[in-house]
Amino acid sequence: MNIDFSSLQNNDITKMDNLKDRFTRDNSDEKLKKSCQDFESIFVNQLMKSMRSTVQKTGFISGGRGEEIFQSMLDEEYSNEISKSGKMGLAEIMFKELSKKL
Repeated sequence: MNIDFSSLQNNDITKMDNLKDRFTRDNSDEKLKKSCQDFESIFVNQLMKSMRSTVQKTGFISGGRGEEIFQSMLDEEYSNEISKSGKMGLAEIMFKELSKKL
């Protein structure tokens, strides 16, 4: 399975670097939980990008590059809120599994 990281934004890459730094410094439960939520947020954001790429643009109403930037920022906030709500459950599952190993 090949993963294409070219669609990751700088913010996503920074989040991934922060996740790595947190694990090397301190493995407290609170930091592990936050790292799992951050990972879930990145995952949900990538899902949303993939879903949006399947929608055809008609060109009837187009905001151009400004709309694309706004949509990207909105999707990032949606993914953060979804992750914080815990409704998806990926972060919780990851936390349970990783806390057993640490």
